[in-house]
Amino acid sequence: MTAAGPSGGFVPPAPAAGEQRTEPRLRRHASLPLWLACLLLALTALGLVSAAVVTSRGLAVIGRLATTRLDLERLLSELKDVETGQRGFLATGNPSFLELHDDARPRIAARLDRVVAELAKAHPAVPTETIVRLTGEKLAFTGATVDMARGGHLEAARAAVAEGEGKRVMDAIRAEARRFGTLIDSRRAEVERQTRLHAIRATAASLLGAVLASFLVGVMAFLQRRQSAEWLRLSEQSRALALDAAGLGTREWDVRNGRLTACRFVRRLFEFPPDVALRASDLLDSITDKDRKFAGEALRNAVRQGGCDWQGWVGRGAAPARLVHVQAGLYRDHAGQPTVLRGVAQDITARHAAEERMRGTQMELLHATQVSAVAETVSATAHELSQPLSAAATFLHACEQMLRSGQEHDRDDLLAGLSRGLDAVGFERRGGGRIA
Repeated sequence: MTAAGPSGGFVPPAPAAGEQRTEPRLRRHASLPLWLACLLLALTALGLVSAAVVTSRGLAVIGRLATTRLDLERLLSELKDVETGQRGFLATGNPSFLELHDDARPRIAARLDRVVAELAKAHPAVPTETIVRLTGEKLAFTGATVDMARGGHLEAARAAVAEGEGKRVMDAIRAEARRFGTLIDSRRAEVERQTRLHAIRATAASLLGAVLASFLVGVMAFLQRRQSAEWLRLSEQSRALALDAAGLGTREWDVRNGRLTACRFVRRLFEFPPDVALRASDLLDSITDKDRKFAGEALRNAVRQGGCDWQGWVGRGAAPARLVHVQAGLYRDHAGQPTVLRGVAQDITARHAAEERMRGTQMELLHATQVSAVAETVSATAHELSQPLSAAATFLHACEQMLRSGQEHDRDDLLAGLSRGLDAVGFERRGGGRIA
């Protein structure tokens, strides 16, 4: 049942306590997965950034180790060039061999410093003094023999080389270089393994975070669908209450297939069965004979004009007819073709009866006003007639009293009194205007 407010208006019933708490609870539950998904996405992004940083650092270390290994190979190659230039000059005495010796010698010190520095970073516990010392001895030996040959002691220089001291030092340098190369390769393999493992872990964590975030987004979408369905249900209830309070009902006519959809109020108003599929012809059949043709024309014109607004009497059998006011608007698709004629129907029988009673009351009031005006006119006319008649009667009565008194009166005074009485009633005089 509905209730009336202080001013007599409609007041919808208050929803139950569970319905009042539904909307905030759904909103709170729907926002929680969103925050968790955002947190997981942030952690996933942080993991990806961390993986990228670690990978870039690992690649930088691998690049430096590869450069160190290349510098170590070039160091051996340049030492070999120094030795080749020395032996060629001592064997042939041709100074052109010294060009190879002199070109390679200045680069050895800088390259050796880079190799030692990188080895100290990669393996701080590995001593590098041996290769530094052996390289210095090799350079000192080759330099001394070349200086001896340039100074004219070619045979002494050849004898020093023949003793094999330079070859022994070079073999020791190669052994140290192989050991350092093994250490560099092992360090490079370890860095590659750690970098790959960290990248795999970060990728797996990112995929897991993305999957969890997707799951939470799905949960959020599910909760939002529930929330939307609940809000739609509540809005439909409020809409139904408002329509019932206003005496309105909704209907929808699909102009493409002629199917008619109506709410319970419209079905009850047009006397449709509750669970039967309807068509537009059923709507026209429920309208009285005198208004059916007009209603059909209104529906046909609605498709051409984009809407309709009509009212007519509805009733079947012995049930009393009801006056219905129908308003509808036409909806079109993206191609401009008409699709649905959607609108409302209102029972205005009580309003029509009230308007008829009001018009009857207005006619009665108009008749009473007219009768009152006629009465006032008659009263004014009687008043205007009574005054001269009363004056004439007064003068005539005075003349009668004067004649009955038996006294002598002036004849002219009597005639003057009679003339004034006749003038008061507008009597037409004859015979020159005097009474004989």
